Amino acid sequence: MTMRVLIALVALLSFGAASDAQAAATWRHFGADRAYATRAAAIADAPRVLRQAGYPEEVIALLKKAVGKPGVRTYVTNGMKLDFMRSGKRALWRNVLVKFDKPPLAERMEYSAPAEEWSVDWEGTTWTLGIPEVCNNLYGRSTRSVPAPASCAEVQLVVPAGTSRTLRFTLIRRAAVPDFNCWGVVERTQRTGSPHDCDWCTWTRDGVAEMERRYGGTFSFFHTSVYALHPDADAAGRIRPTEVTIVLPLAAREGGVAVCVEVDGVTVPAYLILPDSWHGTAYRIPDDFFRTE
Repeated sequence: MTMRVLIALVALLSFGAASDAQAAATWRHFGADRAYATRAAAIADAPRVLRQAGYPEEVIALLKKAVGKPGVRTYVTNGMKLDFMRSGKRALWRNVLVKFDKPPLAERMEYSAPAEEWSVDWEGTTWTLGIPEVCNNLYGRSTRSVPAPASCAEVQLVVPAGTSRTLRFTLIRRAAVPDFNCWGVVERTQRTGSPHDCDWCTWTRDGVAEMERRYGGTFSFFHTSVYALHPDADAAGRIRPTEVTIVLPLAAREGGVAVCVEVDGVTVPAYLILPDSWHGTAYRIPDDFFRTE
């Protein structure tokens, strides 16, 4: 898998090296430099790769056990940040930014790479091991757990059923949030995720204009994020809608919050939460707002 380096100083990291250098890289192309021929080969090499990446032995043991069962099908999308990623015969890239080259209609389309992931929790951090279907190149990412809801603001919504679903949200304010203590996504009550920076969010412009019309002055969008939801199915295998909670800093209530959902390539117009419409620390978007039928 070909990576383009973001900084001038780069080192190719070989397994077992005593002094691995840190490199920042960008994943732009699909399947250009495979590390493994099969999923099984990637899983067999995972403990060694995790050690080279510096993951704790306790985490490695938990992930080694987790990969004995099928993982969660998900999607690698633009803006995601990975702790590491295998590439080619020997390379281990660190601090990887996913930034796939834009599709022909960049404002209406976005490339994503189907992947299988396993996640475990240890000492307040969620540790994830992933394998993209396109290349089997192992990757890892870790995120701190979302703080207790009592200290955060929550936006609740229902995302319609679909095989590919993307959630985007942003704060529309006069300035960035100074106390960034909460930021996350909870799917139903089982999984907690960490969103990633969104590099194209033209859907926020209408929200900025509406905030300026209502409250005067100059507004902009800050902390814009994107999150790929996991597929959700019932016991019979039928895909179903998902109850989602966006966890935000309490200061988010002082400005607008714009939320956008894309389901199977169809983008629903963004929902704007105004500062004076919160119910304490929570707001619920009407359950039928994001329906795509």
